[in-house]
Amino acid sequence: MKRGAEIFVRTCASVEAGEEVVIVTDPERMTIARAVTDAVLEAGAVASIVVPPERAIDNEEPGQAVAAALSAADVAFLPVTLALAHTRPVRKAIGAGARALSMTAFTERMMREGGLFTDFRARKPLCDALAARLSAGERLPVTNPAGTDLTMSLAGVTGNSHACLLDGPRFSAVPDIEANCAPAKGAAEGVFVCDGTIPYYGVGPIRAP
Repeated sequence: MKRGAEIFVRTCASVEAGEEVVIVTDPERMTIARAVTDAVLEAGAVASIVVPPERAIDNEEPGQAVAAALSAADVAFLPVTLALAHTRPVRKAIGAGARALSMTAFTERMMREGGLFTDFRARKPLCDALAARLSAGERLPVTNPAGTDLTMSLAGVTGNSHACLLDGPRFSAVPDIEANCAPAKGAAEGVFVCDGTIPYYGVGPIRAP
């Protein structure tokens, strides 16, 4: 747990001495939040744990007290059961210069083994290169063996690189490494077949495509 928390604080978020760090959590993730807090304090930063009112769905707004705490943060860690990264307070904090690390549904086991212990810096060049290709591209086809056959325009689209390393005001999700984009509005057509998992809204693994 300690080593995992150190990776969050030292590697992913590059927390520096004197920074204001806010950890937004809930009772189910409090053990993780406390481990992150200890690592923040060891880095010489100021740590505050904030627990929002119980929320019913992912990315439900967390309330004014949480918003006020995030507005003063240099760094925000979000070890929560229901996603928080795509809420107004988090977006506003990032706009004001904060670095935010999404840790939705993180478990104690994930703090000890698995993707968190990847060499994120070694993966970053490939992730950045793929995001740059999405930015420079014109059209993108998407297919998979299950039957997905989509095409979309990339006109005016900016690719996003998320390699779990916060080098400025932005957010990333750990331990997810991805290069992504949205299609140009109204420009996607074809068939999408989901044969994996939908983590939000309690859907989980898809039992049939």
